[in-house]
Amino acid sequence: MEKIKQKRNILIAVGLYLIFVIIMNLNYFTEFVNDPYKGPKSQLLYVVLSIIITIVVAALLLWVHKKRNIKPEKVFVIIASVFGIIYMFTTPLLKGHDERYHWYKSYAVSMGKFFQVKNEEGKIGDNLPAKVEGIYEVQDTYTTMDYKSAKKAWDYARDESIGNDIKFTFNEPTAVYPPIQMIPQAIGIFLGRTIGLDVYLQGICGRLTNLLFFIGMGYLAIKYIPSKKYFLVAFLLCPKILYISATLSGDVFINMITILFTSYIFRLRKEKKLLTKKDIAILTILTPCIAVSKLVYFAICGLVLLIPKECFKTKKQKAILVGIIVAIMIIAIVIWGGIANITNRSEHAEAQKEWVFTHPISYLGVLIRGVCNNFSRWALDMVGGAMEWHIVLREPEVISIIVYIILLLALMNDNTEEEKYSVFEYIVMGAIILIVTAGIITALYLEWTSATIIGGTEITGVQGRYFTPIVLLLATLIPMKYMTTGRDYTKMIYMVPILWHLPTLLNMFIYYI
Repeated sequence: MEKIKQKRNILIAVGLYLIFVIIMNLNYFTEFVNDPYKGPKSQLLYVVLSIIITIVVAALLLWVHKKRNIKPEKVFVIIASVFGIIYMFTTPLLKGHDERYHWYKSYAVSMGKFFQVKNEEGKIGDNLPAKVEGIYEVQDTYTTMDYKSAKKAWDYARDESIGNDIKFTFNEPTAVYPPIQMIPQAIGIFLGRTIGLDVYLQGICGRLTNLLFFIGMGYLAIKYIPSKKYFLVAFLLCPKILYISATLSGDVFINMITILFTSYIFRLRKEKKLLTKKDIAILTILTPCIAVSKLVYFAICGLVLLIPKECFKTKKQKAILVGIIVAIMIIAIVIWGGIANITNRSEHAEAQKEWVFTHPISYLGVLIRGVCNNFSRWALDMVGGAMEWHIVLREPEVISIIVYIILLLALMNDNTEEEKYSVFEYIVMGAIILIVTAGIITALYLEWTSATIIGGTEITGVQGRYFTPIVLLLATLIPMKYMTTGRDYTKMIYMVPILWHLPTLLNMFIYYI
């Protein structure tokens, strides 16, 4: 009877999956056919790709169903590897968020050029081979990039009759970024250039090494964190997070370094063992990486205050370590700021900065109003389907809501020993969240809002993905309790993230083919 019941459940699950796939594909294919710009070849390509993705999703679901007691970090590696590779090739090169400018900076770093340059007109950029910018320029505009324009860019990159001399490439958005943020991508680009690949394929290699960095850091973060493992697995497998990690975005570096740092601090806090040389080395290496990569996240280094006294022989040792961490953070910020001259802002930004300092109470109101007015949009954008500047998915809110339901279920399914935090620890984590949030909003207020109005009441340019580094802290402050229903929802937490990539990818096919 048990075998019959099990087979019945499997048949029901297969039937529901097929119904889900058929209804979804009929809906999408109908929209695809009604597009006058999509011919028979495009329709056939869509059918082939949709079948492949459907089979891949089904295979992963079957694998999760058959596996027992598999470690969360291993589940993450396998699912992230499969879908990461798919996203890497599904999204046309340079189509990702700000990927064009991250591509320029990554390529400059791969050539050993770590600092920005100025041309005769005073514009900021990098000196790069002409084809590095050319593979973007031949695709007309950002909004028209698709598989056809990608093929055109690849043909251009392989055309040996086209010159590839070094030229100035405008890159004000990322030329001033610290090179460490682009190292994963730069390694791939360098290796691709070393083995003789064309410029376009060098970009694909950069994407691959960036994805490998994401998967490697994610594996360590999930392994180290003592609780909330299921939450972290589901969060890192969100469509938006995984999609960005398969591009050339430098945000992948800072996101994963801060998440790993947070996980490691929570591990030390849980174990309450004397710090080893390895622990100290990891903390002192990650700290400057966080501080230098993006200044707005420097406060996350303050998590060292959560390391318990049991990790030190004396109180003096803890004070010394905290002092060293703070000193390293400040020195890294000052040195990089001085070398790269990153404080050099536009006249608009300087005027906005002056307004903020002269009207602190008014600006506090701007901050509070900005969070209240945009919280839901930022939350949906951070995890779900609002990808490619909101122009790919038809109903991104649906995917985002499903993601948050699974994240809450993951928190409630965490059956590890309940973590108890002191008032001091809550204050530290709360302060870090507030400082980082204020820093992100202020940075965009100075750089983006100032371009339209000085002292404006609305904030422009802020995106949900900027808050990724503090998600673990936010989850820690949420008062969730383990569900004592006796049921284990682990497989659901693994399976639903597999399923939500199916409609995401099908939507992307509709847009790009």
